[in-house]
Amino acid sequence: MLGNETSKLIFKTFKLVYKMDEQSIISNPIQFEDRLKRLLGSQQAKIISELLVRQIEKTIKTMMAVRGEDQKWM
Repeated sequence: MLGNETSKLIFKTFKLVYKMDEQSIISNPIQFEDRLKRLLGSQQAKIISELLVRQIEKTIKTMMAVRGEDQKWM
């Protein structure tokens, strides 16, 4: 996805500037996306949002496979 250092920098910026930690990002995805647009611009925020969605889907699929659950919804 993103480089490790880039990811750390973005999360640190969100914590320091926007007072958003990982939990608040998860619970407020619209606010996260809005602030990501402010930080990086619309095009880059769109790219990162799409990458995040793909990574989340992959994580969910992996968790479901481990549990033996149906993945048809994806």
